[in-house]
Amino acid sequence: MRVSWSSFFTLLEVFSGLIGLIGLVYGGYVLLVERSKIISCSLEMFSNQNDLLVAQQPKITVEVNGAVNQSGVWLFDRGERVGEAIERSAGVSSDADKEFVAKRLNLAKTLVDGDKIYIPFEWERESEKEVGQKTTDQNLISINTSSQEELETLSGIGESRAQSIIENRPFEQLRQLIDKKIISESMFNDLEGLLSL
Repeated sequence: MRVSWSSFFTLLEVFSGLIGLIGLVYGGYVLLVERSKIISCSLEMFSNQNDLLVAQQPKITVEVNGAVNQSGVWLFDRGERVGEAIERSAGVSSDADKEFVAKRLNLAKTLVDGDKIYIPFEWERESEKEVGQKTTDQNLISINTSSQEELETLSGIGESRAQSIIENRPFEQLRQLIDKKIISESMFNDLEGLLSL
């Protein structure tokens, strides 16, 4: 049996093609599978280095005051929580604003260096409500008791409209300004937030 050189080269080409195909498949495997192993290994090393760096840093400092039993500036390990800071301050005092503690204070929040935790007293919330109410009442113009000059400070209320308001007193509802045809509905909508009875 005689093999010609052309057959030999054809076989060699097929064999070379197979070797090339195997190389491509292996290269794809390395790129897709082995490469991900390298990345995860790198992430693990980075995470370990980050843990070491945090462990070498000093403790964090947090201030806790207000309605707590023992106010102060405290040192904490990184990763400790607001709840632990309140415990370190011997808990909240009996006159603390319990609504604030229950609704707004996140005891699970991680402490950060330089944090300040302030627990308000119950009387602070009450005084804020009173101040807000007084400020609101003081800023409104009463259509039943204000002078003509005070009424004229309202946008669109001149001398004749102010006089008409005074002549039509007493008012039981603000909307009676429209019913008695003293001001228009659009003007009422603009002024409603500034008026009281």
